[in-house]
Amino acid sequence: MLPSKEDQIEALAMEARTRWGLIYQRCPCVLTCVFKLQNEGLISGYHRVPNEYLPDDEAQYDPHLRVLRLRESVFCAANDFLSSSTARRRARFTVMHEIGHVLRGHNRVRHRNISNRKIEKIVMQTQVDESEADRFASAFLVPVHLVDINRSPTARDISEEFLISIRAAEIRLEELTRLHRRKNNIKRDTPDFVRDYLLEAKGRGVDVKSID
Repeated sequence: MLPSKEDQIEALAMEARTRWGLIYQRCPCVLTCVFKLQNEGLISGYHRVPNEYLPDDEAQYDPHLRVLRLRESVFCAANDFLSSSTARRRARFTVMHEIGHVLRGHNRVRHRNISNRKIEKIVMQTQVDESEADRFASAFLVPVHLVDINRSPTARDISEEFLISIRAAEIRLEELTRLHRRKNNIKRDTPDFVRDYLLEAKGRGVDVKSID
């Protein structure tokens, strides 16, 4: 069976961490990853641009010029090693999101958008590319091998340990839980509303084979 897109992206993130010597680092420097990309020839370079140059975007990848553009505020926040601020957490995710576009081979100009432009939600390929870039950023920043899901970590635990936002941590925790269940062939608990419906149906004489 061919690996799912989810598995492909997980493998891509692991491959990048391994290739760049970051396999066991919990909070690798994302700007170092940009330099690694450049050294490998996957991008021609990166540009720090004034915030007003990207009024609606925090960062931008241009596959035609093979250039990564980062807002000055994003670059500075990502480079602030002494801070665990909200700005730094978002900047780290933003940079890895753009690197996801590079490594996934997306061939149109892509942005880390903050303006909620309608076009970003209407064009299907844009939605797919942005979703893949987010997925890569999550898999890279919170790799599955560094999280012991059996210890039932919370989203806040993951947020603090890997320096990502609470929302990003919530999404990643859902992904990690799903991967764990699939790897170990663990079935999900039947949701309460489904159990209630099945019990009610069984009470009406419907031949319900299994509640769980």
